Amino acid sequence: MLSPRRHIRKSLKRLGALGVITMSVLVGTPAGASTKSAAAPRRVLMLALPTVTWADIRDHNLPHLEPLLRESSIANLMLRTTSRNTDAGDGYATIGAGTRTSGGTEPGAVLQSDEAYGGATAAEIYKRRTGYQLHATAGALGFPQLKAANEEFLFDSVPGSLTIALLGGGYGASAIANADHGEAVPADDRFHREAALTMVDDTGRLPGGYVADSLLREDNGAPFGLALDTSAVMDAFDNAWGDGQVVLVEASDLARADAYRLLATPAERGRQRLAALKATDELIAKLLTRIDTKRDVVVAFGAFHPSYAHNLGIFAIHGPAFSAGLAESSTTRRAGYVALQDIAPTVLEQLQIESPESMEGRAAKSTGSSGNFSERVADLSRENLQSQFRDSVIGTAMVALAIAVVLIALAGLAVLQLPRFARARNPYAALCLAAPGLIGATFLTAPFPFHEWGAGTYWFAVVAFALVFGAGCVASRRVNWLLPTSIAAGFLVLLHSVDAITGTRLQFATVFGYSPTVGVRVTGLGNPASAQLSAAALILATILVAWIGGKRGIRIAAILLGFVLIVVAAPPWGQDFGGALSNAPAFAVFLWLAAGRKIKAKTVGLFGVALVVAGLLVGFADLTRPRDSRTHVGRFFEKIGNEGVGGFFTVVERKAGLMLDTFLVPTWVLASLALIGFLAFLGWGTPWIRRLNSNLPTLRAGGVAFGTMAVLGLLLNDSGVTVPGMMLAVTVPCLLSLIVLQPSSNENAEPPLGYEKEDESGKSLRS
Repeated sequence: MLSPRRHIRKSLKRLGALGVITMSVLVGTPAGASTKSAAAPRRVLMLALPTVTWADIRDHNLPHLEPLLRESSIANLMLRTTSRNTDAGDGYATIGAGTRTSGGTEPGAVLQSDEAYGGATAAEIYKRRTGYQLHATAGALGFPQLKAANEEFLFDSVPGSLTIALLGGGYGASAIANADHGEAVPADDRFHREAALTMVDDTGRLPGGYVADSLLREDNGAPFGLALDTSAVMDAFDNAWGDGQVVLVEASDLARADAYRLLATPAERGRQRLAALKATDELIAKLLTRIDTKRDVVVAFGAFHPSYAHNLGIFAIHGPAFSAGLAESSTTRRAGYVALQDIAPTVLEQLQIESPESMEGRAAKSTGSSGNFSERVADLSRENLQSQFRDSVIGTAMVALAIAVVLIALAGLAVLQLPRFARARNPYAALCLAAPGLIGATFLTAPFPFHEWGAGTYWFAVVAFALVFGAGCVASRRVNWLLPTSIAAGFLVLLHSVDAITGTRLQFATVFGYSPTVGVRVTGLGNPASAQLSAAALILATILVAWIGGKRGIRIAAILLGFVLIVVAAPPWGQDFGGALSNAPAFAVFLWLAAGRKIKAKTVGLFGVALVVAGLLVGFADLTRPRDSRTHVGRFFEKIGNEGVGGFFTVVERKAGLMLDTFLVPTWVLASLALIGFLAFLGWGTPWIRRLNSNLPTLRAGGVAFGTMAVLGLLLNDSGVTVPGMMLAVTVPCLLSLIVLQPSSNENAEPPLGYEKEDESGKSLRS
């Protein structure tokens, strides 16, 4: 029986039919239309190569696999599913659903109908658990648990979607795989046929293929004493392979070698894995003799993380519609990157079968590539290592930045209050402005091979740049006391804006950017970077309005903030929907207050309308793009069109859950609370903010806008508390630099400000 929430959601999906028609009209494409090529391939071989990386292809002689890959479109495969660590069950179930999916508690228990299990046959156990007769080659005995597990993940996953679509399109679906453990530890951990989850239908039945242990032979030198019997595998393949067939073959020896790692010495595990690679290459040689490369499609992939690292898998597709080079999908929007959930839509598109609406993945395409095959492999391997290096230092970076900003704030109390530290104000300001320099430096490291140079060199370079940057900013105080902070904020605005417009190369595999090894997004502005850009833009606008003054200052600030809003929101650039929704009303609040107007209830309503309009404009703009070119924003609107209000609440509920989970990580929770408390102390317990407000009359407008942006950024982003935390990490040091650099009361020179407010008649009111 469905829970009340699920029942409501299912009912609301029926309301989506009208949305499908409406949005199809807006996009200009009939609902359900698909692009057809002249002739569909006859057959598809899905070749599962678990735990294989591009470094393996680079470093080992694989004479049969390499020629296939050389003529294929290749990519790194992003393996993130419902959790950061993707095991075999999660990976193969995700491919079969075309959506991030959990493999459940018994993912490997896929048995031939007459195999023994729990004192009965698999067919009897299947009927006992599902109520259905098996009537198929094999059945996934853990399928009921798998479906139940995915009810809780809010990805609207439909396990078995690939096979249902294939059968509906007139194609067969088979799996040939067996990664069973012989000397299983624990004893009940014997069956490992997770690969079959890719090809089961929506009841857990496997239509064709073979997964029984007769695919194996005893081999005392192999992991668990078992290895694939190549002859048995080829017999099963020949029985399944024919016109109109999609057949998955897993190189199960690789999965067994990975599972046996912890039970073997380092030398022996290396030997066993090399032997598994060689045996796999020989198996591929035999499979390729059955392939017609002019009409058949071969998709090679690694479906799950190895036991020792969060490596990226390999992805390669060879077929009539693909050329030698790189592959990408609109899920990743980055050349050389495909997501696990993209594999099923890719297969279906090649067979001219429309992907089910439940599939969040998008079909992979060939994309241009400079360089030869060896260079492509080297680049993909290097990027995998860069991502792992990023993942190894991100924890330190987050903690270090949070602690550094809190310590800078505490040091400010001494510098501002104690007379003996009066001469330290310029060095302290340099230290404050080193914080945005440090943030920027982490992005500027992207082009350099710090994964080879090590963490020590990385931190030396980042900290050295930050200190030099801070000192350079403060040196400009001779021109104007506002200039140092303006340079620091402008640096972040320029850095992130140029990077977003030119392809976000500095976001990739950097600590405050994103990583393909743990994330689901590798293009546009990440939430931390978007928060940094937004906070820096607001600081710069606050200074510019006061410095330039009058309507001219307001206009320039409006241009700056409008430009940043476009950079953050535009589908080809920032693609940060949550950032756009939080920035639009916050920037409007600032411009409204800076112009000397008051915020009333009516004003709040107008800002709310601005929030909704900004979201709709971004969403509908992306929705008008071709389906396979849309970002996650367009896909969100597409989901609402397909599923009605239920689709909206599904996404919101999932995002809210992710946002709340961020409060379980103490780093930015504690740092944010400390910094908010510090700002409250500055505002109500000291004269420093009052004096700065007299020298910088737009300070109050900037503060109210910052609060608006931080609260909305917290609520509207799945990064949760990290978003206001990053905003505070930029804003607090910049604010302190303004406080210590502002003209003292005994300085004779009037602060060079042109800030003016105007009354309703247009008469200037000098502040």
